[in-house]
Amino acid sequence: MSIVQDSTVLRGKLLREQLRADLLAFEQMYGIDSDTFYRQYEEGKLGDAVDFVEWSSTVEMMNNIEKQLK
Repeated sequence: MSIVQDSTVLRGKLLREQLRADLLAFEQMYGIDSDTFYRQYEEGKLGDAVDFVEWSSTVEMMNNIEKQLK
């Protein structure tokens, strides 16, 4: 692996850890796990509160970073 690839992987792993911390904070604040939240949010059951839009975006970013790191 080249230095550029190593750097990209490291940044991805650091971002993943920050996203995990953000997701955990939302889960603790609202008392549900992110998978349950995201499913209900996508079904239109939770509304468009700013926290929910941010949480949804964080879930999507986590899903994308997980795909990239595989």
